Amino acid sequence: MPKQPIASLTASLLAPPSRSATSEPVMVQPAASAATVFSGAGRPTPNKPVAQTVKLEHPLFVRLKNHSANRRLSHQAIFVQALEEYLARHGG
Repeated sequence: MPKQPIASLTASLLAPPSRSATSEPVMVQPAASAATVFSGAGRPTPNKPVAQTVKLEHPLFVRLKNHSANRRLSHQAIFVQALEEYLARHGG
């Protein structure tokens, strides 16, 4: 999924809101914290994928790129399938 560019902040966004004498205090909802992403003892929620970074030597990376392009598969799909097969063979 391509990343979306961050919209620039304008002066109007950075300026504090003006308050009139009759305005009510504004209740601000806190941003989602790590507690909403993780539940229990730091375990990820089951419906949200967890990102995992893998560093590859350049020759292996080139092989992966060629393989994924030839078969029209994403790197993600290749890694997930390989990991599932590995864990099935090794009792994981």
